[in-house]
Amino acid sequence: MSRFYVGQRVRVIRVRDPDPECQAVLGAEGVVNALNVENKMDEWGNVGVTIDGDSGWCFLPSDLEPATDANDKIEWSECIWQPEHVGEGA
Repeated sequence: MSRFYVGQRVRVIRVRDPDPECQAVLGAEGVVNALNVENKMDEWGNVGVTIDGDSGWCFLPSDLEPATDANDKIEWSECIWQPEHVGEGA
């Protein structure tokens, strides 16, 4: 079970991709927008994170740490996983 939850603020503490663009987010803070994400590089992440408005980042839980101890909120539109039976008005 993941120690992170959707809406949580996190800090990137490790980046596995050697690409300089990816390395640039080391130390950045973002917001978890999805858990158990499947991507083209499954071995590199399953926690979706929005950093500076870009929701395409994906990390392993061990690559992140909580940035705050608060229950920060994100907008429903920022969540990748949006089941039909749950929504903004639910």
